[in-house]
Amino acid sequence: MNITVPEDSDAVLACRAFGRPPPEITFRRFGTTEEYSVGLQVSDDRIVLDLDTNAERGETIGSLRIHKVDKTDDGLYDCIARNPGDVAYKVGHITVEYKPNFDNMKSLPPVYTWEQRPANLSCLAQAIPNATIEWRWNDRRVLDLYDINMKVENVGARSDLIIIPREPRYYTSYKCVATNRLGSEEHVMELREARIPDAVGQARPRSVSATSMTFDIIPPAIERGLPITAVSVQYKEEFNPDWNTALNRTWSPDSPYIVEGLRPQTSYSFRFAVRNIVGLGQWAAYVVHSTPKRSEPETPKTLHTPIQEEDEEDDAIVTSPYADHFELRWNVPVDNGEPINFYRVKFCPGSKINGVWTELEGACIEEDIQISTSYEMRDLQADTYYRIELMAHNAIGFSKPAHLLLKTARGIDVVLRVDDRALSSAAVIGIVVGCVLLLLLVIDILCCLIGNLGLLAMMCRRTKRSPSDLMGDEEKLGREDEKQPLNNGPEGDILKSSSVEFDGRGVQIRSGEIIGKNSAV
Repeated sequence: MNITVPEDSDAVLACRAFGRPPPEITFRRFGTTEEYSVGLQVSDDRIVLDLDTNAERGETIGSLRIHKVDKTDDGLYDCIARNPGDVAYKVGHITVEYKPNFDNMKSLPPVYTWEQRPANLSCLAQAIPNATIEWRWNDRRVLDLYDINMKVENVGARSDLIIIPREPRYYTSYKCVATNRLGSEEHVMELREARIPDAVGQARPRSVSATSMTFDIIPPAIERGLPITAVSVQYKEEFNPDWNTALNRTWSPDSPYIVEGLRPQTSYSFRFAVRNIVGLGQWAAYVVHSTPKRSEPETPKTLHTPIQEEDEEDDAIVTSPYADHFELRWNVPVDNGEPINFYRVKFCPGSKINGVWTELEGACIEEDIQISTSYEMRDLQADTYYRIELMAHNAIGFSKPAHLLLKTARGIDVVLRVDDRALSSAAVIGIVVGCVLLLLLVIDILCCLIGNLGLLAMMCRRTKRSPSDLMGDEEKLGREDEKQPLNNGPEGDILKSSSVEFDGRGVQIRSGEIIGKNSAV
């Protein structure tokens, strides 16, 4: 069942099966459950399933015909034969041959090198059967040039061209040509000389505090395949003329550009540069800016994701997964020249009425937090809104407050009102006790009927052995003894004896020889 066909040709995958009655045959792609139906396929009009049945021989031949196969038709196929007796399976494979292509290399960037470092140009062609690869430079085969600065290494379906660019002429285009018996394809690769990045276009302060500055930086244009790996800044006090004594700071390209550790009320000079794999670019984008005087800290920022934040005037709303507590967390704000000595947290329950927050009088809680960036709010009410106010404090004063609206969870102790009247607890207990007693009675009756056990069986036995019945037995015994004739028979006759014993509770009657000093006749 294994066949090999070139791309864009017709393929026929045949499967033969025997059985009585002749089986029905169908196909499916290996690993799927959808089977092809007899005739033209609705999902793909290139595929037709034909069946040829021979009843005398008990044979069926199924033919899966695919018109103009492509690479997606390559793979395993299940042949399934069925009759009332059983189901049989067989796996076949269609191999689709195609000419070389470089689809996996079209999006690759140029290859960069510098300072006569060896560069590796790799060429990998997709083809069935495998393609042979040759390199061309200026439309000449590289192997025919005998250039000591070029070396070809073939590893399976991949070919590497290693170039040592000792002269500028090597920084150019190279052609990779792949060929098999179905055709050939070529791919152009480019070797470029890498250079350090251009100068930074612009840098400007975005936010300034007494001890830090945050910058917005516009990086230079970059070449494809040669990204920026770092951004650097040098800074010094403005009236210091020597950049050799400047301080340095480096960031990754996607991080915020923040310079910390500055002195309040001081003018600084800044300059910026970017780096790639070659090296650091030129210093540029000079900025002179002063820090303000010492002041109260910046507003702390809470570390919670809001579920609703309409605009800047409305407080962000967060939810607590708990009904009675919530952990408030925040980052350390800029201290503006004086260290932060504590945080103040205030939270009040309330609600919004006509868009205005209204607090419950006397229900607010306020607490100062020492050297921590989190606070556990406890003894909260379930399903309630709280407005949280957070401020940082230093020797100058309090920061502007950060506000947050918190909604607690409903909790498990929420009482739901119902309109229908419910049974009282006493009635429920009475019903349960009655059901238990009824169940015990049924079990006792079954034990009495099946095994003569239980309370009911014991009561029945006591009733049958009452004292009146015992007295009746004694009177009956006396009457029978009076009617018994004397036996003067021969010696071989059997002498019958009986005894009556009273044990304090009842009379016991025995027949046979009389033995015992307490016996009475």
